[in-house]
Amino acid sequence: MYLVMAAVGLIIAGILVYHEKKKTELLQILSACFSAAVFLLIGAKLAGILSYVMYCIAENIAIGFNIFTESGIVFYGGLLGFLYGLKREKLSWETMQLISAVIPLFHAFARIGCYFSGCCFGKVSRFCALPYPISDPTAMRIPIQLIEAGSLFILFFVLWYLYRKKKGNILSLYLISYAVLRFITEFFRGDAVRGILFGLSFSQYISIILFLAVICRTVKEKHRGT
Repeated sequence: MYLVMAAVGLIIAGILVYHEKKKTELLQILSACFSAAVFLLIGAKLAGILSYVMYCIAENIAIGFNIFTESGIVFYGGLLGFLYGLKREKLSWETMQLISAVIPLFHAFARIGCYFSGCCFGKVSRFCALPYPISDPTAMRIPIQLIEAGSLFILFFVLWYLYRKKKGNILSLYLISYAVLRFITEFFRGDAVRGILFGLSFSQYISIILFLAVICRTVKEKHRGT
């Protein structure tokens, strides 16, 4: 179900990109995305391995070749790998803004897929919870995947509006907004194999680094402009 929902999100995002670009740069965008997909897969797996290593350290589990088989994939790694791949293709500024605007739309559908597939589930709770038989037939869990999906849909509509109005740096706004969103939602996740160290998850550490990096870059660019 995850792959189905992710495919739905990808198709809808692709339709929006096609509608905006039509024949202009379309072939270049498709070529760039296919090329960037390689870095997406590499980044997602590398981040998954690092996350699993953090989990092993926190739980005092021996680290061996099992890090390649037991580790999953992490969205952050895929996102950063994908953006790096696109940067290598030297797409126009406007095209990068367009792609940045539709990423949360794809991600929202993928998160719905997470809910139905039984991954990335929330903590057990008596409040704002739903029965979740996939992970535990008796548990009521916070549907954090659906909460994040709803937040991503809202983020998409905001970014799409700003993109159409040609206002702001959409890529920076997306990265900052998602870093904040992910940092918060991680506190409500219930899956332990995410690499929890000193009370924060692997993705929360990435969120902090990404947030600070984008803020510093934005401030630096503004100083250059003045």
